[in-house]
Amino acid sequence: MAKTSVKGVTITKHGKYKAGITIQNQLIHLGYYDTLEEAAKARKEAEKKYRNRPAPRNRPAPRRVNYTDLSGRRFGRLEVIRLERIGENGQPYWLCKCDCNNYCSVAGNNLMSKQTRSCGCLRRERSRNFALKNRESLNEAIREGVKKYHEENPYVALKRKKRADNKSGVVGVRFNKKIKKWVANITVNGKQIYLGSYEDKADAVQARKAAEEKYHKPLLEDNDNE
Repeated sequence: MAKTSVKGVTITKHGKYKAGITIQNQLIHLGYYDTLEEAAKARKEAEKKYRNRPAPRNRPAPRRVNYTDLSGRRFGRLEVIRLERIGENGQPYWLCKCDCNNYCSVAGNNLMSKQTRSCGCLRRERSRNFALKNRESLNEAIREGVKKYHEENPYVALKRKKRADNKSGVVGVRFNKKIKKWVANITVNGKQIYLGSYEDKADAVQARKAAEEKYHKPLLEDNDNE
């Protein structure tokens, strides 16, 4: 091919003008033309198109690393199915099936170091059990505190006022909608004593009054003597 006065344009042996441009060490062919003017025009347009375009970033090729095939192995609740992909840093990622039937992608080093042992269900399960355990401990502490308070102040229950939602008009007597009966109870030293369930409200009130005579009256007398 013979060179011409225009950069990037040459003449082929068939008399055609060949235009091209080199970008990032790569030759881009612009076509064959009948006249030098057409080839020069194509070259100038290509210069405007490519010269003003920002150069692409040269991303390093992923590192090739040797890794152990983990297919079929188990790590905690995870069973490795197959190699899913190789990350940009050369880290192999494995497709795993959890015992809860969920699938997840896990880095090989996380499996080998036992950092990842489930799809996340193990962490959620532990958090739930921890919360339940703490709630039970808290409830037990509250019950013990209330019980101790009433043991130290046995006459407090005697001064308890009627609740706002009490429909019987008597403390310790309520209507149980489930069994459709009036239920009576009384609290002594922080412990609730069941006095029975009755068809007639008057019977429940009577049971409550009798229990007050039995349990509360001696405490009130002791408190007055103090």
